[in-house]
Amino acid sequence: MEHIRILIILILKDIPKLMIYSISSFFSAFLPAVASPTRITHNTSTLTDNIYIKCKRYDELVWG
Repeated sequence: MEHIRILIILILKDIPKLMIYSISSFFSAFLPAVASPTRITHNTSTLTDNIYIKCKRYDELVWG
């Protein structure tokens, strides 16, 4: 149970970043000059990778 709790905390820490990226992608639809969609896509995929890496590291930590 403790393992699941730690994993949830790791993911929750990244949620504010996800929200910022989705808000900026929303604005970029209306104001293309403000934020380039490519940059936002890149940031979001980097964030997803980070969550995946965290989970993977955590998995290795717990299960070897």
